[in-house]
Amino acid sequence: MHDEDETTRDLLDRARQGDVRARAELLALHTARLERLIASRLDPRIQGRIDPVDVLQETLLAVHNELAAYLENPPIPFYPWLRGLALHFVARAHRAHIDTQSRSVRREAAASGPLESDSALQRLARSFAKDATPPADRLVRREKIDEMRRALARLPEVQRETLELRYIEDLPWSTVSAVQGGSEEAARVRHLRAVRRLRELMETGSSSG
Repeated sequence: MHDEDETTRDLLDRARQGDVRARAELLALHTARLERLIASRLDPRIQGRIDPVDVLQETLLAVHNELAAYLENPPIPFYPWLRGLALHFVARAHRAHIDTQSRSVRREAAASGPLESDSALQRLARSFAKDATPPADRLVRREKIDEMRRALARLPEVQRETLELRYIEDLPWSTVSAVQGGSEEAARVRHLRAVRRLRELMETGSSSG
C-alpha cells in the first residue's frame, strides 16, 4: 500500500509535467477502488436501474475534465478528491431515483449504509474468518453475515466509515487519515475500536439469539 502511495505521487508529478500517459495510469490505478466504493454506496433498490459502472464512468469523465485544475492547485490529497467526486455522483443518482419513490422507501434508503450490501459484508466477514480453513471458512463467513449486518447498524457512523475505508476501499492508513482527518495513529486507533466494538456487538447478538 505504501508503494501505491509513492506511485500516485510519481504519477501526479509526471502528469503536472504534461505526461498524458501518466494521467491515464493515475486513473487506472484507482478505478477498481472507486468502483467498489460506488457499488457499496448505491442503495440496492436502485441497482436494478443504475449500473455502478455508469456512475463510475460519470465520475471518471468529471475527473478527466477537472484534473488539470486539480494538478495546478490540489485542494486535498488525490484519492480523497476522487472519492468526493464519486460520492457526488452516487448522491445525484439517489436523488434522481430514490426521491421519486414513496416516503417509506426513502426512509429505508436513508437508514441503509455502505457496508450493508452482501458483497461489502462478505469482504469484511473474510477478515473476521481468516483463521478458518476451506470449506470451514465459507461456512463461518455465511454464518457471520447476518450477525455482522445487525452489528454494523449499531456502530457510530465514524466507525462504520473507518471499516469501509479499510475493507471495502482497501486504503492505506495514510489515505484513511487524509479522508477522515487527523493522523495515521488516530486512524489506527479508530479502526481498532471499531473492530473491537463490532466483535462485541456480534458476540452479544449471538448470545441473545
